[in-house]
Amino acid sequence: MANRISGEVAVIVVTHNALASLKQCLASIQHNTRVIHRLIVVDNGSKDGTGRFLCRYVGKRNNAHVIGFSRNIGKAAALNAAVRQFPSAWYALLDDDTEVPEAWLARLLKAAAYVHPKPDIVGCRTVYPDGRICGAEMFSWRAAHGREEKDLGQRSYTRLCDGVTGTCMLVRGKLFGAIRFKEALHQQYEDGDFCLQARRRGARILYCGSIAVRHKRLFRTNDAELSRNYALMTRKWGNPIFSDSFALDQAYALAWKCLRARQWRDLLHACRWLETLDPAPTYVYWWRAISLSRLGRHREALLSQERALNIDYLPRLLRIRLELAREQEIQALGKGAPTTL
Repeated sequence: MANRISGEVAVIVVTHNALASLKQCLASIQHNTRVIHRLIVVDNGSKDGTGRFLCRYVGKRNNAHVIGFSRNIGKAAALNAAVRQFPSAWYALLDDDTEVPEAWLARLLKAAAYVHPKPDIVGCRTVYPDGRICGAEMFSWRAAHGREEKDLGQRSYTRLCDGVTGTCMLVRGKLFGAIRFKEALHQQYEDGDFCLQARRRGARILYCGSIAVRHKRLFRTNDAELSRNYALMTRKWGNPIFSDSFALDQAYALAWKCLRARQWRDLLHACRWLETLDPAPTYVYWWRAISLSRLGRHREALLSQERALNIDYLPRLLRIRLELAREQEIQALGKGAPTTL
């Protein structure tokens, strides 16, 4: 593998005021990467000594390079700058608060080489240090599947999808000849927008859940910027689906549309479809319970809630919400009156 792709892979890490995490990230890359690669670190206006550390770091390594900016130009713009300056057949994009496992890059490249049709983007599972899942594949651009679930192996599957998280993303170099990261998004949802641009051009995206990258998720976007970016993405993409989207992505798009429109009967049908497709239908039972409750079918709603509560990997906050909703359903059954979730 190393000889075959020698000099063709660039690993890009964008950093901003996260020196301790950056050191751990770079150490994990050094110890767990057997593929010959070029390492590019983009210092996005850090004021915590990152610049001095990187000068020493690259001075000891022939394959390492630094791009420095005097201010934070945003993750999207920093990635675009690195790609322009260092052409490559493949780019492995990593957040500065990640730690990669053994042979991570070789495994991503192997997935890209042996899955048909060949993907242009490959992503993986990201996991918090405490063992909860940070994200699996993306649900459109809005969120990642599996968020906050206990990692019990339920998201270790591999499938083609419409998006993966930019926390760890392998991208075919030629894709940058057609699209770029949207710099107006600065640093939030830029990965979802990039994936959707790629899908609109017919590119394939692969989620490889057998690879797990540790992610601290140092959230450095303020609420105002997050709201602005969400509004930008909503105006640009809405609730996108493509003609060649896989059934699971189509079903989730339909369910989300019905949930937002409060079309409870249609949401119930979408949930039935999702139950046959989703390998880990955590939220499906929750949405199904909401639909049944709104339709006055409280006993069935209660059964759906109990089914969800029996899932071992259920996120803690969702468990709390379900337990509260369950009490409301019990009260509704006793009174013979509708309930509000």
